[in-house]
Amino acid sequence: MERAFYEGETFKNENFESGKLEFGDYENCEFIDCTFNKLKLSRFSFIDCLFQSCDLSLCKIDDTNFNDVHFEKCKLLGLRFEQCNKILMKIRFTNSDLELCTFIEMDLQSIDFGASDLKEVDFTLANLQKADFRGCNLERATFVQSNLAAADFRNATSFKIDPEDNKIRGATFSPHNLLGLLSKFEIKVE
Repeated sequence: MERAFYEGETFKNENFESGKLEFGDYENCEFIDCTFNKLKLSRFSFIDCLFQSCDLSLCKIDDTNFNDVHFEKCKLLGLRFEQCNKILMKIRFTNSDLELCTFIEMDLQSIDFGASDLKEVDFTLANLQKADFRGCNLERATFVQSNLAAADFRNATSFKIDPEDNKIRGATFSPHNLLGLLSKFEIKVE
């Protein structure tokens, strides 16, 4: 299959659910208020792209290249980011909904989750050193043997992190959210 190449294009109010997005490489492109819901984006390449107010829920992203991609106010339910092409992968999120996404065994050093909703996200065995979780909702998020060294959890909510099972040296927490580190011990703090 021949690959298309788009550079510097803006796609606005497009519904790509029916497969209208041409297979290929998208560089320095903007996708604004677009719907990709359940689209197969496998082996697509997005470089220096912005997705703003888009719905990419349940998309297939096997071997997809996300290099310097920003998701802002996007809905990304159920994406399996560990299936992406990890070479040169660089992503960041701002005020997005990533419920039920997985980042298993990924190297996500210094990733910025920008006050996003990370309900039931799986970070098992992920390297999240210096990750920015400030203002994120981490309800039922899974941290198992994750490296959270120097990560920033200030004003993050609803997380439960076992300090005996995860590396947390140098991580930053707000005084009001320390209970998320103590839940394993079933103690009361009044």
